[in-house]
Amino acid sequence: MALAKGTMPQRGAIIHSSKKRRTECSRPKRQNVRQLTAMRRKRHWTRIRPRVYYKCSNAASGTLWQGYMDIQDMAFMTAFSSASRPAALPAASFLKQQAPQWLDSLLAVRGLSPATVTAYTQDLNDFFSFLENLSAGRAEPAGTMPEASSAAASGTDEILVTTDTVLLYLAYGQSRQQTARTLARRLAALRSYFVWLADQGHNLVNPCVDTTNPSLPMHLPVFLSKEEVKALLAQPDSSTLRGKRDACILDILYAAGLRVSELISLPLNAVDMQQGLLRIFGKGSKERLVPLHDKAQKHLLEYLAKVRPLLSPQCSLVFLNQKGKKLTRQYVFTMVRDMARACGIQRTISPHTLRHSFATHLLEGGADLRSVQMLLGHSDVATTEIYTHVQTERLIRLHHQFHPRCRQEKT
Repeated sequence: MALAKGTMPQRGAIIHSSKKRRTECSRPKRQNVRQLTAMRRKRHWTRIRPRVYYKCSNAASGTLWQGYMDIQDMAFMTAFSSASRPAALPAASFLKQQAPQWLDSLLAVRGLSPATVTAYTQDLNDFFSFLENLSAGRAEPAGTMPEASSAAASGTDEILVTTDTVLLYLAYGQSRQQTARTLARRLAALRSYFVWLADQGHNLVNPCVDTTNPSLPMHLPVFLSKEEVKALLAQPDSSTLRGKRDACILDILYAAGLRVSELISLPLNAVDMQQGLLRIFGKGSKERLVPLHDKAQKHLLEYLAKVRPLLSPQCSLVFLNQKGKKLTRQYVFTMVRDMARACGIQRTISPHTLRHSFATHLLEGGADLRSVQMLLGHSDVATTEIYTHVQTERLIRLHHQFHPRCRQEKT
């Protein structure tokens, strides 16, 4: 397009040049820019976007803000304000008020067993009892931090829980002759509780962050020899209903390596006699399959066919008491202890000793560690590795006992 000298090109016109061909930039006028900005702004706010009405004020200056805000922006502002707000120290009354909700979430959300929730309840009650004693000035063992009980010394009823308060609680428990394992469990309960409070949106200081677990002594599990297990299984009187049931209980404990809680809660539909398997719903809501050898299957089948119907069953569990109801843990403990004393075992054993013997004898027979872990229902193989230490100790003892060089040194 050729232009006459002194004329202006029209908007959007193409201009030919000797150097390059270009299109004129169509810049709108100033009033058009204002209209376009207004249209874009209107189009932006008239979209279908969820918005909420907010209203906030500043108490110092008396300024009031109100209007509408997008939900995404409101969520960002809420997170920003909570993150920028300094965390407060948790008060004893607030912790005691929120404790029932945490215990309910352990059952409903995390699916922990009632026994675990009961143990956590006892741990929290012990901590709250300590705070009450601290408020009254009755929980100050010698050698602890005096600043931890500053609230009690000042006469205030409200205790603010700090790291020093938790350390003072551990020292207080140690002064009452509580074991390191008990203190570690109670500290774990407090840690879990404060983490749950943070997940609920409470901006509180976690006093358990800088605390470490007490050092736990390593105890090797107590187990029975194969001869002792054989004598124990033959001890019950098989001429009575109670003796037949107790003999079956001992046989299942050793044949399947069950915990006592798994034994007394074993339902009838968990027994598969065709495949020779037990379906165990064990600790931590974990399910596993445990095989039974032929002798254990024979004893269990005889008990289910001839003994259990005579106990007048009132529930669908495998092992029942004389009234046809669920067995208690205390009865199984007492029965195993009495049977062990009757057959000449001098050590104090429990039903868990048969579980230790089950794992130890499997490893001695050549079973791999992973298989033993699955049979025991351990979530971590490190828990099962303790039985390898037992086997190592036994091998060292046998080496020192039977090696000719060792016997020459003794003589």
